[in-house]
Amino acid sequence: MQAEMNDVLELLSGSQQFEIPLYQRPYSWQDKDRAQLWSDVVAAGKDLGRKKHFIGSIVYTQPAMRMGGGGIRRARLIDGQQRLTTLTLLISALVEQLQEKGDLELPTGHGDDTEKVRASKWREKYLLNEDLSGDSQYKLLPTHADRATFKHLLGGAPTPERLSPQIIAGRDFFRDQFKVGTATLAEVITGLRKLEVVAVMLQEGKDDPQLIFESLNSTGKALTPADLIRNNVLMGLDPEQQDALSRDYWLPTEALFQDSPAGSFDRFMRDFLTVRSGSLVDEKKVYEAFKLYREKGGQNVLDLVADIYRMARHYATYLHPEREADPDLRLVLTDLQGIRVRVISPLALVMLADRDSGVVTTPDLVRALRAVESMLVRRAVADFRSNPLNKLFATAGQQLNRESSAGYLRSVELVLMAFQDRNKGGFPDDATFKEQLQTTDLYSLDVCKHILMRLERDLSPKEKLVMDNLTVEHVLPQNPDLSKAWREMLGADWQAVQEELKDTLGNLTLTGYNSELGDKPFEEKKSLPQQKGYATTRLLMTQRIAKEAVWNAETIRKRAEELSERALKLWPLPAVSAQELQALRGRRSKATRARAPRLPQSSEMFATHTALEIIDELTKRIVSVSPAIRYETEGGIRDFIVERPFCTLTPLRSWAKLTLAIPTHKLQVPDRFKAGWSASLGGEPNYEIPVDPKDLGSGALDSLEIVVHQALAFCHPNRPELQPNLVGLGLNYVDSEEEEDEEGSDYEE
Repeated sequence: MQAEMNDVLELLSGSQQFEIPLYQRPYSWQDKDRAQLWSDVVAAGKDLGRKKHFIGSIVYTQPAMRMGGGGIRRARLIDGQQRLTTLTLLISALVEQLQEKGDLELPTGHGDDTEKVRASKWREKYLLNEDLSGDSQYKLLPTHADRATFKHLLGGAPTPERLSPQIIAGRDFFRDQFKVGTATLAEVITGLRKLEVVAVMLQEGKDDPQLIFESLNSTGKALTPADLIRNNVLMGLDPEQQDALSRDYWLPTEALFQDSPAGSFDRFMRDFLTVRSGSLVDEKKVYEAFKLYREKGGQNVLDLVADIYRMARHYATYLHPEREADPDLRLVLTDLQGIRVRVISPLALVMLADRDSGVVTTPDLVRALRAVESMLVRRAVADFRSNPLNKLFATAGQQLNRESSAGYLRSVELVLMAFQDRNKGGFPDDATFKEQLQTTDLYSLDVCKHILMRLERDLSPKEKLVMDNLTVEHVLPQNPDLSKAWREMLGADWQAVQEELKDTLGNLTLTGYNSELGDKPFEEKKSLPQQKGYATTRLLMTQRIAKEAVWNAETIRKRAEELSERALKLWPLPAVSAQELQALRGRRSKATRARAPRLPQSSEMFATHTALEIIDELTKRIVSVSPAIRYETEGGIRDFIVERPFCTLTPLRSWAKLTLAIPTHKLQVPDRFKAGWSASLGGEPNYEIPVDPKDLGSGALDSLEIVVHQALAFCHPNRPELQPNLVGLGLNYVDSEEEEDEEGSDYEE
């Protein structure tokens, strides 16, 4: 490794071309970043007493041999690509100004001597190798995502089909700065000549670019998980492989998310890993989870990126239903987006992939997704907690019946119905849903507009409603300063009626003219012309309101009753018998409360002899606690059960994982394990303790036996013989009637 101070312009004018490797993220600096660099350049140009201005480091590898004609060395940038790209765009804008205004005469500082600054000279020296063609023509060669746009701006290449938005934004920013005139051309040129960096050249075969890359990017503007994953996948490949995989897979994958909300690609990678690993991935540990998945999966890099691309296409369809060809599937995906709950995305990804592979037909997939919609709407209205759904939807895809399409649909319904949280089922029953729908403050719920839209569409299924221009309308206004007409219509207790009913279902409808309707009296709202009023609108649900002679408490409650009856049919309960449900919940309890998350393949494939020894030794300890304990083994995972599962052992490579079905506030952890244990994600009370090979034959097994005692006692409170003497075990255990709520998740909007 060699490091030395260099002028930026000297680096750009040298005999090497700086190539930004394909594993690097595209150009991503924003105007605030560009503004800071511009300010630095201008300040340096105006300060005649300043000789140099330091702007950071440039790290690159350089081959020993010159490559290509003209003696060009292609240096590969490890760090500094954002800075060099921005400087190149600034210089390009400067060259445009010189072309427009003509050559510039600058003093050299030696008497009356001057130098002529020409646009052609700056272009040839700092932007292009004029005597070369193709990629070798450019002093800086960006990643594939930016390359075509960059070549178009600097070298006159044809306009690409899809322009790089940030490259264009950078070009426009510096054009605007020159137009505003905050600095003269001479000041900008002088400032650029003062910029210097620490240039660090790595030696190929000796310095590890990946380690240096991750170290350099641990500070400053953080790389996203997708950036780090791209680096992990592509960095170790030779340039030809990088080019092929980037062009054929990674760039098309990133392009799928270009029109999506910020962070969508990162959320996809999290959901992809959740689906492939079988357990909910911590949003702060997506890159770590990817590295572990890649290590344990054993896929070659081509199969890995092909799988990512294939799943990304399904995910993009989920995010952008308009890309789906089938109208019924497009509609249900649009409806799910309207509910504004991201928690379902892992299951939606699995289900769309299953449709693509022929496991489930499109009509059955639509019905399955409608069941998911029913669950989400009912739970939102009934105020059932949503956090526990994170783990449900992260693991539900593993429990589906893929033997037939009809069986697949049925298994989705059963998995949803089998879900339980704090003695509540996955679906609020009809009576609860109907009552809550009539009385709850629906207007404050995220599902409010979705519910009204579906009720409207139900009146005219063939009518294509445009949601974007519609808003929720309060027939009885929210404004406490009601007009005299409204007070007389509501009666003497108008204030109580307004407070109780204004935000409930019976008083809400849809309109495209909310501002025009405002707080007007009921008769005026009905009679406004040109589709603005209730009587003239195209919305059938709102037209029905215009038929009412008065709008008071009785009318509102009557309408709420009618709409809630229709809602029961729009968001029905799946038909499951009581016996079937009881059996399903028993199996669900085993799967979610006592089993550690599964790997894509059987955990036994990754278990070493040492890990299995740990499992066998712990099994002896656990079953010795009580003769009532039995265990079941499946895929190397061992579940321990009395009346219900209470703990699980999972063999991994050279260690094992003990998962306990007990909430954290009820668990006393021996000191030696307080640093190592962690709560698993997803809302279920599972808590995990790693057991290393060094724990075999040590006092650690005695300590683990203590926590197993507690899980057994918690899961079987009505069995006195299973209650341990925790004081005798060295712990002071005080039970608590309070229950801790699960932590939230960013899956939930």
